[in-house]
Formats: sequence, C-alpha cells, structure tokens
Amino acid sequence: MKRSNRMQKLARLARSKERLAGYELRRLKRALTEQDEQLTQLNDYRKEYSDQLKRVVTEGVDVTALRNFHLFFRGLNDAIDQQGSTVENHNDHLRSGEARWRQEYRKANSLDNAFTKMQKDEQAAAEKIVDTRSEDLVTSRKITDRSR
Repeated sequence: MKRSNRMQKLARLARSKERLAGYELRRLKRALTEQDEQLTQLNDYRKEYSDQLKRVVTEGVDVTALRNFHLFFRGLNDAIDQQGSTVENHNDHLRSGEARWRQEYRKANSLDNAFTKMQKDEQAAAEKIVDTRSEDLVTSRKITDRSR
C-alpha cells in the first residue's frame, strides 16, 4: 500500500472528526441560545411583575399581598441567578467546543496537505521511472541498431 493511500485514510478520519466537532459546536450554540432565551424571558417576567408591583403600590396594597410579591420576587431572582449560571456554563462549553473544532480543523487540513504532497511526490517518482525506462529502451534500441 502506498504511503499516500495510508495518509489519505488518516486525512479522511481527521476530516470526519472535524465534521463531528462541527456538529457538536452547532449543538452547543443552539443549547446556549435556548438557555439565553430562557434568561431573557425570566428577566422580562421580573420587569413585568416589577411594573405590576409599582402600579399596585400606588393604588394601595395590603401587607399580605406585599409579602407575596416579595416572596415571588425572591424566587424569581433566585431563578434568574441560577439561569445566569447555566448560561455561563453553556458559554464555557461553547468555548471548549470552538477550540476543539479549530484543533480538528487544523489537523484535518495538515493531513490533507500532506496527502496531496505525497501523492504529487509519488506521481513525480513514477513519471521519473517511466522516463528512465523509456530512455533506457531508446538507448538499448540504438545500440541494437548500430550493431546490425
């Protein structure tokens, strides 16, 4: 088996790994987008309920309703903090995924380039052998023709 054929197999395997890393990267981006949208939605809820609380306070509110709003906001703020942490974790995973994909991409390109160079070198060597044999054949015929 030619060296270039072995290199081609390695290059194909590397390209396959690069594609898988790309699929994973897209999955991580989608997951981050979903988590970020949830965080935005929670912040929108907090704004909406804050506006509602301002309206209720100006109209007058009893202590029980005020306590309920306070408890609700505490839970909502905890959920926002937790979702913020989740978004940060997804950002970390995305950065790792991007680094992994870049590494696989560079490796695949290097192996593709090495395969192409080996293939050209092997082709040039084969052509040189053919040229040498042709020259030998021509020289041999000339010698045979002279001796006749």
